[in-house]
Amino acid sequence: MTVRNATKTAKLSIVCLGLAIACAASAPIAQARVTTGQATKASKTVVRQSDSYKQIDSPFDLKVRSCKMRASGRATCELYRSAPQACRLNGAPTPDQVCTDTVAYRSWTVRVKSKSSAKIARYADVTGEFAPGS
Repeated sequence: MTVRNATKTAKLSIVCLGLAIACAASAPIAQARVTTGQATKASKTVVRQSDSYKQIDSPFDLKVRSCKMRASGRATCELYRSAPQACRLNGAPTPDQVCTDTVAYRSWTVRVKSKSSAKIARYADVTGEFAPGS
């Protein structure tokens, strides 16, 4: 091996080592992103813990309308829960209360952060309510 070939080999080794270090340094950043499944699970947990969800008297489960991933590694999820009668969005009806038989729903928006943050999801707000006749 000549001196010239040895120099080229050494330079190539340094470049390869530099790329390996750069890739290793960026790996934890890529792992901090939230997946759609994690965002869905976290947002359901947060909504189920809210008082606006707990007061709904309904046999229907919480549904995910959408969960959109952002380039920043965050997600925004929209969830809703239906009730068979509009008055059941605010709890079980009293015996003297008259309820209309129309399907009503309440919806929530939850913003989900990256896994590296202490709190992965936070309850944003009740974003909509459809209760005809109430």
